Order: sequence, then structure tokens, then C-alpha cells
Amino acid sequence: MPYKGAGAAITDMIGGQTDIYFATPPSILSMVKGGKLRAVAVTSSRRIDALPEVPTIAESGYKDFAAEDWKAVVAPAGTPAAVVAEVNRVINAALAQPDVVRRLKDEGSLARGGSAADLGAFMKGEYTRWGTAVRESGAKLD
Repeated sequence: MPYKGAGAAITDMIGGQTDIYFATPPSILSMVKGGKLRAVAVTSSRRIDALPEVPTIAESGYKDFAAEDWKAVVAPAGTPAAVVAEVNRVINAALAQPDVVRRLKDEGSLARGGSAADLGAFMKGEYTRWGTAVRESGAKLD
């Protein structure tokens, strides 16, 4: 069943109304470590530092499976290139700070950083990959 947010889905998982849920690591990590939920696999291409004992879906038999939750900082089209470059520089500097790297790892995340062009190429690739997957699956929105 679709959920409007992680809170309701996690509550139903803990309460036994739902058998499986694809969650972001930060949303469930404390409950996994506290024994309220059991992590079966991670969807990333490699194991995550926060749950090193949990295999990837690819390791579990689904070769080449990888799906990662990601976040990006975007600006309106037409934002001056100098502004984009400065914001990008500051964000990359922040993502390189040891305390930021450690905090992200502790929550099951990974800082990637990069250029605006890198992000554009990544987003285009994700759009293509998941668009193909949805079309091939035959999934339809209700």
C-alpha cells in the first residue's frame, strides 16, 4: 500500500500491519539498531557503513541491482553561473569536512559532491534509467 510518508509506514511495520518496506537509512536506522525492525538488504550497489552486516540486494541474488536515495541542491533556471559556482564551491567544501562526512556515514548516507554539470548528468541518467524501468514494468498511476 502506498504511504504519504515514512512515519506511517514505519509505524505499520513495527505494528505488524506491513511485512516489508523500502526505507531510507536515516528514517529507520535507530529502529534497526534498537531491534524494532530488521534490515534484510540495502538497495545500494555496496554495503553501507552504518549497517555493514546487511547485504546488498545484488549480493542477495539480484545481480546488478542498485537503487540509491539521493539529495541535491538545485536553483531556478537562469540563476547566474557565478552564483551557481559559488554555492557549489561552498557545498563541496562543507561535504569534505570530516565531521560532516562522519555524520552522514553514521546515518547511512554518503557525501558525493561534484559540479553542477556532474549533477545534471547524474539526474539525466536517473531519469532515463527509472523511466525505462517504469515503462517496462507496465506500472500505471491510479
